[in-house]
Amino acid sequence: MKIAVDIDNVLAKSAETIVGLVNKYFDKQFTIDKWTNWHLKECARITEEQQEIIYSMFHIDRVVLNIPKVEYANGIIARLINEGNQISLITARPKEAYSATERWLSLNNFRHNILIFEKAKAKKMDGADFLIEDSYENAIDVVEKTSTKVLLLNKPWNLGRPKHKDIIRFSNWQEINDYLFLREAIEICQKRKQAAV
Repeated sequence: MKIAVDIDNVLAKSAETIVGLVNKYFDKQFTIDKWTNWHLKECARITEEQQEIIYSMFHIDRVVLNIPKVEYANGIIARLINEGNQISLITARPKEAYSATERWLSLNNFRHNILIFEKAKAKKMDGADFLIEDSYENAIDVVEKTSTKVLLLNKPWNLGRPKHKDIIRFSNWQEINDYLFLREAIEICQKRKQAAV
């Protein structure tokens, strides 16, 4: 299988890091559960300028390198690669964060075949079977423009959105792992049936 995987809020606990920056530098009591859409300034009640400052801070090397990883993701990705699957990591981070992002991935043992920096993720699916994502907007864009199915991790900012037949929701990486394992087993059964004919 070819699997594309978003980095922020899928592999990296980016939202937690951003919430910490907002609270520390702008004296807020912002929590992730209040982040109900992807407009930080609206949800955190900060100004446009403060939002720009937070996003600039978030992409500074020392911040990037200290973002906690999402539990179980690196082990599941390693298993998928070991089983011959192709893993492309894709992020909308600015290109200036490339070096720090590569170091973060290495420090946190995230194996991958390719690292892509691209805001318009649908452009870079290149025949991917799945995209693992947290943004509903990106998910809709991908399923409408490609044949890629999206495995959407539930987050406060993507809840309550309309269902789509090619967007499958999950609460965590263990559920994604179970789903992908089942898909692999189905593919094996189909190949055996074809070989027997």
